[in-house]
Amino acid sequence: ASAAASRVRGGPPAFGAALGVFCKVMGAWEDLGVTVDAVHAHVLSAQEALLRRMPEEGPLSRRTLLPPQDGPARSHTLVFRQGSAQVAGATVSLLAKHGVRVDARGELVRVGFGFGHSAGDVERLLRALEECFGAASPRPEEANNPTVPADAGAKAALGLVPMGHGAGEKLCE
Repeated sequence: ASAAASRVRGGPPAFGAALGVFCKVMGAWEDLGVTVDAVHAHVLSAQEALLRRMPEEGPLSRRTLLPPQDGPARSHTLVFRQGSAQVAGATVSLLAKHGVRVDARGELVRVGFGFGHSAGDVERLLRALEECFGAASPRPEEANNPTVPADAGAKAALGLVPMGHGAGEKLCE
């Protein structure tokens, strides 16, 4: 048989083990009273904590959020346009150096939230953004004060000055 034919042969996909794990987890969640609605509410809460303190402009900003949706219509992944795949890649690398895991697809950087994320993860992301880009996000007690603009030096190092686009990430390692 040809190499191509041998790649096509095979039986059904081997998903039995994964399905078994899924069923065990779902059973444990049911025993604990965890529901899909509760997980979704938890994720939206983490997102709202981030979005409340996110700058209007600059890296990982309200301006670069795609699409700008409210609460329940939003997926568990926030997506931010970076302007180019090169800028997205540089953003991924820089945030990774600060202990933040980032997912980029083309010119987009994604912040993924899930069941295991906490308020501490949101704080860690905000600190990393401030360290990487100089984007000062207001603390909860400063929520009524204007946001300090992103540091031009940090943005210029990544080529972000002309585009003014930011970064996103997955929070837990």
